[in-house]
Amino acid sequence: MILGQAKCQRPDRPTQGRDIARTVARLMRGWLGVYVTTSFFSVPTQREVVEDRYPIVLINGKRVGEEVHKMTVEAGGVSVKQLLDDFEEIRLNLTEIQDPEDILTQ
Repeated sequence: MILGQAKCQRPDRPTQGRDIARTVARLMRGWLGVYVTTSFFSVPTQREVVEDRYPIVLINGKRVGEEVHKMTVEAGGVSVKQLLDDFEEIRLNLTEIQDPEDILTQ
């Protein structure tokens, strides 16, 4: 099971340990966490994740930007705005919010 959290944060301020604590706290035994930020992770936060062996993947803003660029290229050179509009259309067509465990057991 994977539990994720994404935050749009100021790119000039690092994401701190307290920011990822909520995701880590919600992880159940055997789950993997993923925390995505538009910022970057402070060195102490990265150290804490490694030293405490948190089962969480940290994805920073640089990586997000690289992936968005890759997606626009793969979509035939569409603009970032068009890519986001396409995602928004998909989101609007979702009919309900589900518990992650329910989705995975369907």
